[in-house]
Amino acid sequence: MMEETEKISQDLITYITLLSAMQVVQNCTLELEGSIYDQGKVKVKTKEALIAMTHANDKRKRQMWENDSLMSATFMQAIHIIGEQLAKGDGTALANITALTRQGIDLSKYKLVEIEEDEQSND
Repeated sequence: MMEETEKISQDLITYITLLSAMQVVQNCTLELEGSIYDQGKVKVKTKEALIAMTHANDKRKRQMWENDSLMSATFMQAIHIIGEQLAKGDGTALANITALTRQGIDLSKYKLVEIEEDEQSND
C-alpha cells in the first residue's frame, strides 16, 4: 500500500474508483453470461477499456493497486454489495457513508457494532 504520509490526490482517488468500478463491471458481465442481460459487446469493450487504462498507468497502478490484492478484491466486493442494495431500492448505507464522510468523519477510526434488540429497548 501507499505510505500513510503520501498526499493522495483527487485524481488518484478517481482513478482507483474507476479501476474498481470497471473491474466490477467486468466481473458482472462474466456472471451474466447466458442470462437475458448478457451483452457480449459490452463485455468485450469493458475488458478492452480496463486493459487500456491499466497499461496507460502501469507503473503507478502496480504501486497503488497490486501491492494489496486482497484489499483490491475487498473494494470490488464492496462496490458489488452497494449495487445489490441499490437494486433492492435501498441506498441507506451508501447515503449514510456519504453523509458521514462529507462531515469529515474518518471512518477508518471507527468500528461498526450491531446493537442487540434488548440493548435498544433500554435506551
